[in-house]
Amino acid sequence: MIRSIITRNISSMQFRPSSSIVLRDFSLTLPHLSKVRSLSVRCLLRSVALFSLLLASLPAQAADYILSDDSETRHLPPGVTVDSPGKYSCGVLTLGADDTISIEDTKPATITFSGAFTTGDDNNINASGNASELTLITTAALTVGFHNFVNANVISTAAVNLGIASNLGGDLTTTGASGIVTLAAESWVAGHIVTDAGAVTAGELSTVDGGIATQAGVVTLGEDVWVVGGISTAAGGVTVGALSRTFGGGIASETGVVTLGANVKIDGDISTIAGAITIGDGSATCGNVISTGAGVVTLTTNVIIGRSISTIAGAI
Repeated sequence: MIRSIITRNISSMQFRPSSSIVLRDFSLTLPHLSKVRSLSVRCLLRSVALFSLLLASLPAQAADYILSDDSETRHLPPGVTVDSPGKYSCGVLTLGADDTISIEDTKPATITFSGAFTTGDDNNINASGNASELTLITTAALTVGFHNFVNANVISTAAVNLGIASNLGGDLTTTGASGIVTLAAESWVAGHIVTDAGAVTAGELSTVDGGIATQAGVVTLGEDVWVVGGISTAAGGVTVGALSRTFGGGIASETGVVTLGANVKIDGDISTIAGAITIGDGSATCGNVISTGAGVVTLTTNVIIGRSISTIAGAI
């Protein structure tokens, strides 16, 4: 009797196989594994992308280029070729930040550019040499970046732009109407600036140690510009910003108008043939103010003339 009762109870009970429990557990965890794997792949891809961006943002390593006739020692900038000892040619050249160019053997050296030459920031070109040892000849734009030292003479038939706080150690000569010269603020030219038709513009606090001469170009000086030597032009006008001054030279123009801002000091004569002369408040010249033609001479307040004022046909 007891056994039959137990048998009935046992037979009435329903058991689930252990395999079904395992399968149920596995089926529940599979989506979770899929999600984990998907998240891991996405995180990996994001890490690779971030690393690529970091590599791209790193600055390129500066290059030290060497002009040399010796193939064993030279390291020429991209596109520069040797034509003959000390003579090099190049198409377009763009330097990176902190790049340098030095001359190892044949001096003086000349690089002739048929394309644009653009420097980066903080470049040094022939820094340890003399400006007479390197000449840059350009037929396309020369653009010098921020805080460069280009110790060379420049001859160009195209525009020349000197960047902020950059120095040119030699003379700067341009020909043609495209030979416009622009000096940014706090830049410095150690030699002469000479153009035939190109305008010359010097930004504030810049310096020209050799004077400025042009045939038809307009000369414009910003505030507090120093010119060691004179300023001369045949047909172009001359505008001198406030606080600027010349040392050891005056201003001469044939037909161009001469205009001085406030507190300008001119260490020489101011003369024109047909162009008007206007001298701003508090300005002074230690020489004469002369108009030999019909140019009108205008003096504002507190102007000091070191010698005399004269005009033939123009009013004063």
